[in-house]
Amino acid sequence: MTIDQVLYLTILVSASLLYATHWLPFEVTAILIISSLTLTGILTPKEALSGFSSTATLTVAAMFVLSGGLIRTGALERVTDSLARFSRGNPRRLLLLLALVVPLASAFVNDTPVVVMMVPVVLSISAHYKIRPSRLLLPLSYFAVLGGTLTLLGTATNILLDDLYRQAGGPGFGMFEFTPLGLIYTAAGGIFIYFFSQRLL
Repeated sequence: MTIDQVLYLTILVSASLLYATHWLPFEVTAILIISSLTLTGILTPKEALSGFSSTATLTVAAMFVLSGGLIRTGALERVTDSLARFSRGNPRRLLLLLALVVPLASAFVNDTPVVVMMVPVVLSISAHYKIRPSRLLLPLSYFAVLGGTLTLLGTATNILLDDLYRQAGGPGFGMFEFTPLGLIYTAAGGIFIYFFSQRLL
């Protein structure tokens, strides 16, 4: 093995350890990775910082700004009220509502911000009706992931692949090119979560 390969493996193992143990905040670990790759000469400064100009990175960042605005403006209070009213405190009914609302939202707003937005909503309803949050939070996450398969904007992975495809000279992916398979995944996953999550959790 060359020195560069040893250095790279050391950085990779160290980064994985830091991410797994949470000894440092994620953003600090990410900055340390970029700095280490640059200082060791594995990447040039231009290569190390090129990710910040990626359309995929900027799109995901914009999605987080959008979700932050929805939370701060109180726009989610109406969502909370509507879910509480229609579910009437019934966990199964609430799960069904989440199965309908969350995948649709995460198809057009990146799945991670959707989860960030919906966690306070679910916790608020759980506290009001004395439902264990643990029975709803994991299904919430999975509904968002499944909804993310519906469109190009649904998940950061789709956006990144589209960006890499365009850089390689391809035409890129259409907004709804993933939709046919995404509908199958979402329907199958949603049905499984609805019928089995309460038993498994």
